[in-house]
Amino acid sequence: MTTPRQLLDQLERAEREATGPPAQVRAQIWDQLEARLDSGAQPPELDDAPLLHAPARGTKALKLLGVLTLVGVVTGLGWVASSRRSAPAEDTGVPALVDVSASTPASAEPEAPRAAPPTPGEDLFANQGAAEPTRPEPGAEADANAGADLDAGTDEAQRSKPANAKPRGATSDASRSANTEATSAAPAKTLADELALMQALSTALKRGDLTRARSLVAEHERDFPEGQFIEERAAAKARALCQTGGARIEAGREAAERFATRWPSSIHLAAVDADCGTEKKD
Repeated sequence: MTTPRQLLDQLERAEREATGPPAQVRAQIWDQLEARLDSGAQPPELDDAPLLHAPARGTKALKLLGVLTLVGVVTGLGWVASSRRSAPAEDTGVPALVDVSASTPASAEPEAPRAAPPTPGEDLFANQGAAEPTRPEPGAEADANAGADLDAGTDEAQRSKPANAKPRGATSDASRSANTEATSAAPAKTLADELALMQALSTALKRGDLTRARSLVAEHERDFPEGQFIEERAAAKARALCQTGGARIEAGREAAERFATRWPSSIHLAAVDADCGTEKKD
């Protein structure tokens, strides 16, 4: 499993490979170094200032502090979870057996005695005439059946109607509230998610997949409007728009100018100038 620290290292390495200085600039730097070595370096000037200085309070220091804090929290949570899993489960005891005989009510009524079978000499049809019911007249029977059918239809209609029927407006309100609860229950984005998103954005720019790069920029703006990598996001946005060209090149140059104004000493400024053609020439 990739840790947040590994994701940060991969992102930094990818950005340095993609946004390094041009070959001409590197050649000038090496020429200056060789000239200084040939002429001999001047001894450093002595400074009477104290050796200890106040730590810098920049954005990069805050980013590094946030990453280290997150790594510490994740490590602590993992250690706590592993210690809980390794701890023996508490003995809750075995429940007592249930006495089945105690659940039988003492006052249960005895079963009714079954009728004795008839004896061989008994006449089974002796009381048939007394037990046979009197048939009603045909007209009275038809009227009774019609009334019974009408009552049965009314009862069936009452039963088919739901008892808890609600109006249509109440149903839509309930569905909207359920959707709102489902949306609010979604897990919050973490720094690891932001690192993974920025790594995918850097890969898309390196491969020239500009459509995916613009989509990832929009996703980062939506999910992390005030994230830890807004500088990298702004640089990637300007580069993706300028590399696309056409109608988007003007928007890309405007984004590049805003980036240079806000972060004039950024390590991504050289790559933005190279893609958008906004590099200042003396």
